[in-house]
Formats: sequence, C-alpha cells, structure tokens
Amino acid sequence: MSSIPRCGALVVAFTLQACGGAGSTGVDASGSSVGSLREKPSGGLYFVDPNKAGQGSELALSDLSWGRLADVFDIDASGTASDLPLFLDLVIRQDILSDGLNYALSTNPLTQRTRMIIKRRRGDPPVAGETFSTLLRSATTGLPPIHPKSDDGSSSPPFSPIPRNAALVLRFDDLLDDDPALAVELPQLVRISTGYRPNIPFGARIFFDANYGGVAGGEFHATRVVVDMSVSEKEADRSPYAIAVNPLGLPASETISDDPNVALRIPSRKDFNSGQFRILTNLSGASPSPQISPPADFLLPTQPLVRAMRSGNVESLNRGFLFDLSPPQLLGSFPIHLTAVAQDPTGRPGFDFVLDLTFSSSCQVTPKAGDVIDAGNSVLELKSIATAPDPDGLVPGVRATLQEVQPLFIPALLAGAANLVTPYFISQQLDPACWARFDPAPGTPPSYDISSNVGISIRFSEPMLPGSLGAFETLRIINNSLSPSDPIPAQDIVISKLVLGSDFKEVRLVPLLPLSNQTGINFFVEVMGGAKGVTDLAGNRLQVTPSRMHFRLDPDGPPFSNGGIPLRFSSIDEVLPIGVPDFRGQVFLNTEQGIIRPRNVSFGSVPADRGNPIPSIMSAFAPGLQTPLSALGSKLMTVWRYCDMGWRVGDESRYNVDVAGMSWSPTSGSVIADFFDRFEMRVSHADQMPDEFGTAANGPFHPTSGLYPSIFPYTDNILEGTAQKIVHSHELGYRIDPSDLYVNGNGTPLIPFPWNRGGGPLVTYTWRDTSILAVGGALGVGVPIERETKPPTPIEEEPGSFAQEGQVPTVGLPLLWEVRCFPSSAGLGLNSLDVSVALHRYCRPIFRVFSSGGYNPAGDAVLVNPDFEDFPHGGFNPNGSPPGSGTPAEDPVYYVGQLDIVVRISRAHTMWFDTGTLSPLYAPAIVEPAPSAHPPGTSVLLEYRSAVGFQGATNEPFDASALDAYGDPLTGEIVFPGENVWRDELTDLDGSRYFQVRFTFFNNIETGQSPTLSAAGFAFSY
Repeated sequence: MSSIPRCGALVVAFTLQACGGAGSTGVDASGSSVGSLREKPSGGLYFVDPNKAGQGSELALSDLSWGRLADVFDIDASGTASDLPLFLDLVIRQDILSDGLNYALSTNPLTQRTRMIIKRRRGDPPVAGETFSTLLRSATTGLPPIHPKSDDGSSSPPFSPIPRNAALVLRFDDLLDDDPALAVELPQLVRISTGYRPNIPFGARIFFDANYGGVAGGEFHATRVVVDMSVSEKEADRSPYAIAVNPLGLPASETISDDPNVALRIPSRKDFNSGQFRILTNLSGASPSPQISPPADFLLPTQPLVRAMRSGNVESLNRGFLFDLSPPQLLGSFPIHLTAVAQDPTGRPGFDFVLDLTFSSSCQVTPKAGDVIDAGNSVLELKSIATAPDPDGLVPGVRATLQEVQPLFIPALLAGAANLVTPYFISQQLDPACWARFDPAPGTPPSYDISSNVGISIRFSEPMLPGSLGAFETLRIINNSLSPSDPIPAQDIVISKLVLGSDFKEVRLVPLLPLSNQTGINFFVEVMGGAKGVTDLAGNRLQVTPSRMHFRLDPDGPPFSNGGIPLRFSSIDEVLPIGVPDFRGQVFLNTEQGIIRPRNVSFGSVPADRGNPIPSIMSAFAPGLQTPLSALGSKLMTVWRYCDMGWRVGDESRYNVDVAGMSWSPTSGSVIADFFDRFEMRVSHADQMPDEFGTAANGPFHPTSGLYPSIFPYTDNILEGTAQKIVHSHELGYRIDPSDLYVNGNGTPLIPFPWNRGGGPLVTYTWRDTSILAVGGALGVGVPIERETKPPTPIEEEPGSFAQEGQVPTVGLPLLWEVRCFPSSAGLGLNSLDVSVALHRYCRPIFRVFSSGGYNPAGDAVLVNPDFEDFPHGGFNPNGSPPGSGTPAEDPVYYVGQLDIVVRISRAHTMWFDTGTLSPLYAPAIVEPAPSAHPPGTSVLLEYRSAVGFQGATNEPFDASALDAYGDPLTGEIVFPGENVWRDELTDLDGSRYFQVRFTFFNNIETGQSPTLSAAGFAFSY
C-alpha cells in the first residue's frame, strides 16, 4: 500500500488504544509505548502494536476481529475536513455513523471508499469532553471478535457472525515479513474459503495493515493483515494480484443451518506437493504456531490455523451486511469537457486543481461540493459550489481535489472529455431524462429521436440489492402513453432484461425486442422508490424517488411491431382478460412482496394399512407371504393407489408428491434378522388402476382393471412412455434389523425397506407427477374407482367422474413398485410380510405379479435372478400338493405398509395467453430472479406449449380457474400445431398464436430451502 505523505517532523504526543487487543499496555521491543501514535521512518503515522521486534521464535495469531474500512481525516482550524487523510484503510466499528457532533461518514460514489471525518482538530483541547484522540480510540476499539473455532465439526455452534461486506483483522504478536514483493502472494498465505464445509476458495482483497505495527532496523513493519471481503472496481484495478469485483462480499449463510460457512486458514508449514511454497512469517522467519494458536487442521500437510465463522443472511441485521443508515441516491452522469486544468495555488501540489468545465449537452447543473468528476483513470471531488453554467455551458474556476494516492503533477493530463457525477434532485429546469443514459445516443438530446434498439442505463450511488431490481416493477420501461396511469397495466410494460454492472451500482435496461414504433413512439423510464422500490444492500430505500423519464423514438426509424406479456405477481389477475386469474396450481401468491412461492419442504409418512378405509375392507391373509424376501431370489411388482393412502383423487395438495422411502409390515410384528447382499428397488407410475369392487356371489365387477397377467412382460405394467427409476441400487444390499421395527399411528408394525437408509443425498421419485401427460387405466372404469363410491366406503360420488377409462392421468394412477431380491448365500428368507386379499375368494383384479425362487417337487433349489425375469413365473408352495408345486404368478394380494413422502416439487400453470397475431415470433423468456440467485439446490423451471385454437371451449382457456392440474381446459379441446409437447424454450413456439407457461418449483429437501419467482416476461414480434 502506498504510504501517506509525511505529516510532520515530530512524533505525535498522544496515545491511542489499539483495536484487537485494545487493552494492551506497556512497551514493544523497541521501547515504544503500545498504543501510541508514531511516525514511520518513511512518513505517515502508525499505532504501536505489541511485538518482539520480529525476532520471536514462534508467531501467534493474537486475535481476530472485524469492522468497516475507512479513510480517516481530522478538521482544520475552520472546521473543514483536512485535505490529507491521516489513515487509509483503517478498520473501525460498524456502528460509527454520522452524528452531527463527532463523526461524519460518507462514501465516494465512484471509488466506494468510506471517509470518516473526526470533527476535532488533532492536538486541540477537548470539545464537549472529546478530543480527536479519544474519538479515534472509540471508533477503533471494541471490534467484534471471531472466536477460535474449527470448521471440521469438532466445534459446536454458535459460530461468530460476520457481515458479508466486512473487513477481517488478523493481529499477530510480532512484526511480520511484509516485504512489498509478498503483497502479490498474500492470498496464498492467508486463505478464505466458503461453503458447507468451507472448502470453496473465496477471492478477498488481502493486504498488510499499514496502520499498526512497529519499527525494526529503521523500517516500519506491520503486525496485522486485513481481509476485505468486498471489492470495488477501483480496488480491483489497484490490486497487486488479479481479483474480481465483488460488491456483495461473502456468500450469504443458510438461514436453516447454524454451521459455519466461512473459514480462515493460515498455513503454518510449507508443502511443495500442495503448492504451498511460502508461508506468513515474522522478520526472523518464525511461522504461525498451531500449538499456541489453536484450532488447526493437523490432517493437512500445511497444518493451517483455522477460524470458522458464519456470514450474514437475509434474516440477520441489515440483511447480513454492515450497518448502514444512508439511503442510496440516483446519480446523474453529465458529459463535460475539461477545457482548462491548472494547479490550485492555495492547495497541495499534485492533488488540488482549478478547472474550467463545459457541459457537452443540454443536461446541465450547477456543480456543488461533493460532486465527482470521472476523468477516466482519475477521480476528482469538488471542494465547493461553483457558478451556474453560462449560455455556452461553461463553468469556470471549479476547485477540485484528486482522489488518488499518488499526486499528479501534469494538470494537462486531466483535460478532455469527462463526466460530472451528481446526486439526483428535483428540478423544473432539468429534463428528467437527463438522469438516464441512452445508448445509442439520442438524435436530439436529451431524449428525442431515439433508436428502437436502445439500451438505457441508470446509475446509483452505492451497490444495490439485486433482488430489489426488477425490469417489470421497480426499474422499467413503459410504452404507449404520454401520461401513464397508476398502477401500470401489464400490457404497457416493455419486456426488458436488466444487466447489472459488476459493481452493482449501474443497471442497464435492455428491451428484448426493438421498441415497437407502430402504435406510438412515446415511452417512459420509471425508477420506483418507496416501500416496494429499489434498495441498497442493507435495505435502505431511495432518498428521493425520481420522476418518470419521458423519451421519444425516432419517427423515421425502421418499423418494428411487437408485444409482450409480463407477470409481476402483484395480483392474481393482471393480464388481459381482466376478471379471471392468470395462473393456478401449487403455489402461494404474496402480492405484498410480488412473488409466488412453492409449497414448503415437508416430510411425512402415509400409511397404506388397514387404518385407511379401502384397505380396511380387504381380507387379511394371516400367514403372510415371503415374497420378495427370498434367499433364492425374487422379483415382485405391485401397486399402492392414492385411495389406499386415504387420499381423494381431486385433492391437489397430494399431487406431485415425492416418495422418499417405504416400509413393509411383518406378520404379527415378528422380525428375524437377515441380510441380502444384492437388493434393488424401482418405482414408476402404473399403467392400470385395479378396482376390486364386486360381490361374493358375482365376483369382481372389473376383473381386468389391475396389472396385466403373467403372459405379459413386467414392463407392460409401466405407464406407457415413462420409465422406472432405480431408487435403491442392488449393490447396496439390504440388512433387516429387528431393532428397526416401529409402530405407526394406526398401530401397524413396520420395518423400513433399505431405500434412503444408508446416508448420502436423498433419492426420491415424484408420484402423481403432473408433468407426465401419458394416460392409463384402459381396462377399468376410470377414477374414482367404483370401490370408492360404494358401501361400506362411499368416499366419492360417481365412478369415472374425474377421468374416464383409458383417460386416467398420473394423479389417478397407482405407484408401481418393484423389488429385485437376488439369490444370497447370506440370506435366510424367514420373514413373513403382512398382506391382504383385495376381494376374498377371487383372484382378480391383479395387484401383484412376481417370480420367486424355491424348492421344486424334486427337492431341488430353483434360483431366480430377477434381472433375467422378463415375465412373471410365480413361485413354489412348500405346503402344496405335492410340496414345491408351482403357484400362480399373479394374484390380488395387497401388501400392508407405509410410504415416506416429501414435498420437493410444486407446479403451476398459466392461462392460455393470446398474442393477438396469427404468426408471432417469440423471444427468449425473462425470469426474475435469475437462476443464480436462488438458494443452493433449488430452481424454477419454465416450460411452454402452444396452440393454434380451441374447440368446444369459450373462455375457459383464458381463465386459469377453468383449467385442470395439467393446464387443460375443463371443457373443450386444445388444437395443437402438432403434438401436445411442453418445450424448454419459448422460441420453439414460433408461428402459434396462443401459448401457455408451466412453472415447476424444485425445493432443496436436504436444506429445506425453496425458490421464489418475482417476475416473468414473454415478448414476441409480428
């Protein structure tokens, strides 16, 4: 870091208490008082930290703390802030704010450096009981500590919190080897990582703290290292090593976890194999000691010191960022030309200048103190108010100070094109459009004769919260009116995308398609303030809400015709036709926040036992059955229906349910320990829907409604066009442990199948999946099944009233589950599974098909390898006549058990949108927030389908409440341009007048987090 110019020849004769060890007293190895303010041999000031003159035999990390970086100034005799900072990048407490009496804090809108002015003159007597020294002591002491905890699971919560954009201070007990050549290597000597467990390298700005240390050998050396978690553009440009601009700082921690997500690691040993060629040392070469600065990771060859911490999140104070009460401002960037530049004879050479500037457009303001001139590689700040521009736009004699570390002694280098940057203010003389930047530039400035291919940039005084910036709600383009109404109708919003600058201060609005100039050429840019407007990182709203900025297209530009449909989720009904909902499904609308969100993650267990109405009237088979737990091998395929769970077919809360596990019920609750070294489970939707309704005299009324008989292959029972999912691979095996026996709320004893019992990420299957358009149930009566409508369990009214035979969608089809138990020398196969017979004395409809090994009448063992069983072959009955005689391969056996379920997916459909044109060309959809902004492991999928018309339907397609769970009208038919197919890209629908959108929300069932959707926009040309 560049040093501050010499401040005087004398050592300042007052003492300050140092932060991070503020209570330290005594003297250092050179005899200087600890905490005293001294002058460096090369110029500039520093605080004396405890040290051993760099000669300690070991290096200890004394403490770790965090705060806010600031450049510190005192005031002159007139009460004005001094031109020269006393300290650069000094870490102060986050609660030091402007108070009108002692401190004044401000942030440069271009460099983003924070300036702290202490309203006392250094060396003056106390005012109101405070001196410069006491106020500086107050600002720098009491920094919040990071307690020494590890990230390896050995330390228990809570972990020390740190704001995402804070600066971390590492204080060591000795003078560090801070050779300037080491600055480029600091990220290898002090490492920051993030994640759960923190192992993802994080690019912070790391530097030796030039404000604390001691003198050895006639040179100053630091005792501290600062890790700045956020990086501005200027800081990235000036960094000695490559680093990305990052205004947000650390990733947010998860709100549902107390684990650390940030770790500091300081290698204590070199290790060439892992690329650790250098380590942090004191002047004599002593390295950090893991023994005296625990905890450390001794499993790594570099044995790094470790400090685990937890970054802020949206539920933390200030949304997880440093304390900030300053509201953001809209900035104007007015083009100027610096026509004359000279040194200010009353100021510091190389830093203070007198300028003549001329405005380059009709957008002109009176420059004032605090305004900034962006002159390319140089930034200057105006010192006082200037005169108003003359008729030629000239403002002479403007005094400004260079905001750089190094002086500039050739004023002419500043001459030429520049921009005056000033905060927004309301003015009757200034066109509101001056506060925006149009690219390409207007033909008639500031905002007339603009190209239809325009991009519009808005600039703010500080990084803005990305989630508060929305192209349809908080920062938007409005068309077709000279006086837009409030609220803005959806059809008047231009579908645009937001491009956020790397510093999060500049936002560019880019229409997806060239602005339409056929129905009008008047447009507005609107920046929303207030409770629902844009905010900075800490959630502060705009200081002043700007007026709408009118602009006008070039009437002689090439013709463009297009339209768009935005969804802002501020209402259930915002798109034409008004009066009916725009979407429906498994989502919740929050109009206050303008978002839709899915169902929350929730786990549960659903009995498929005799405690539910339908299974309760089946006939129990007391002996139970061995299949599929056979040591000689078995393959079982059977079903559980929605009605077996006690669910109704029309209950949409039970649609898109992920199955995460299953249990079987041991006969009489008796379990024998067993082990099968190869055991596989698969699930899918069934093609058929068994309906066992019948009478004892006449048998089943729908005998063919169940699974297909054994003359058909197993795979015929899988819903056509879909596939099974392996949810438990055969190599994982299955250990049956009697200690796993449990009893559910209905009193049924249960043993879990091995699915999701071995740790690792959960494997689930979505049952009753509304994204699957295939239908089944061709040989039944549809759904509800007749069994649901007749005594003794009249749950529903009419069979087939929800869906007719052959048209049963996935929400009405059973879960088809398959078990493959491979022959095992370790298996016993002595357990008996509790089962029922769907209709007593009758073998139809079929609920299961199977093949099981056993002993044939000759007493020979017959093995069944389930992978080779394409057709059901039945098993062997040891109690048959003769013993070992074959059994049927299909029967109406129902397995008693239980499902484990979780809400992972939620799905919704829009109404059908009418573009109003016969052959539109679609642009890619815009979705907010961006996929990268969703919580880890969550996502929102948008899919699209098109239609060319409708038959037998009037308004139903355009009324979401008249659609079913698959997005189809309850009456009438859709005329598709080809197949009924959902597509991943809106552009695949070109040429179709109507389109529909399907939203699928994916929760992270490991963390419990869910995504949200705040806007979606669909643009088309014609």
